[in-house]
Amino acid sequence: MADFVSWERQASEPVQVDDVTLTPQSQVFSVRLPFGGFVWHRPTAVTIQREEALLLTTTDILIEEVHFSLRYTPPYLLGRKAVSISLSDIAAMGGEPLFVLVSIALRADTSKEFFDEIYRGISDKCTEFNVSLIGGNTSSSPESLVIDTTLIGETEKDRAVLRSGARPGDTIYVTGTLGDSAL
Repeated sequence: MADFVSWERQASEPVQVDDVTLTPQSQVFSVRLPFGGFVWHRPTAVTIQREEALLLTTTDILIEEVHFSLRYTPPYLLGRKAVSISLSDIAAMGGEPLFVLVSIALRADTSKEFFDEIYRGISDKCTEFNVSLIGGNTSSSPESLVIDTTLIGETEKDRAVLRSGARPGDTIYVTGTLGDSAL
């Protein structure tokens, strides 16, 4: 990892990965693997699994009193939000979401009803976008509720939207209202 951090800070030469040129300005690095290529593009990893498509993988974490407060966020909406933030990353890359893994750490005093409502929100959001919940993990947390999602999607190689493709004068579009993640 130290080698990567050093490369990222010092890189000045573009790197070619198949048909994509990665530059230090695009905050991307590439590692050649024996079975294919791997490109990490903040905040979504791009893995070349087959010639015509890219597999996209993103992960997000929500920590109580850092990213949300239970004083004003009901568990159902929190579950929806946990999936939504990862869906947004895949959409930003021009991808279609496929699978999600959800890991959750709960305080010992968490009720079954609260837990069920979080997963009802997760399930409803997954159904809305035709995403399969394929696994995850559970743990305890001494103080804060923590939800971590890993979402896997796919895009055709020529449709991937990379930051390195941005040009001066481009128009930036947003979905929803800025600041809505404060739910």
